[in-house]
Amino acid sequence: MPKVYAIDGITPVVHPSAFVHPSAVLIGDVIVAARAYIGPCACLRGDFGRIVVEEGANIQDTCMLHGFPGKDTVVGPGATIGHGAVLHGCVVRRGALVGMNCVVNDNAEVGEDAVVAALAFVKAEARWKQGRWWRESRRERCER
Repeated sequence: MPKVYAIDGITPVVHPSAFVHPSAVLIGDVIVAARAYIGPCACLRGDFGRIVVEEGANIQDTCMLHGFPGKDTVVGPGATIGHGAVLHGCVVRRGALVGMNCVVNDNAEVGEDAVVAALAFVKAEARWKQGRWWRESRRERCER
């Protein structure tokens, strides 16, 4: 059974068809939709803002999702968040891929079917369009 904690009277909600690993931690205002996957040691902390993991999304091992006050952090349907990524107060749209150990910061948006390469940093307020590739390594960006 995953570690599920209420905060301020709000308890995480997990759809019965979702898989949440027993070592994952869900705190407060967290919603995990049908067929979503939450991997080992992932932490979804909805203490300042809501965390929404939509249908079929995949949150891999050791990811950290945290809200920005008054803002939902959303992982869209079928999106994949790679091992060790940090999402903070952002939106990742349908089918997008956020690579391993990325950081997607406050109010950033990763568009549908977009890819954020491993180790990338997506700064606050950034808008990454549908189907684009983001590789922020040595300050370079690529498009497919």
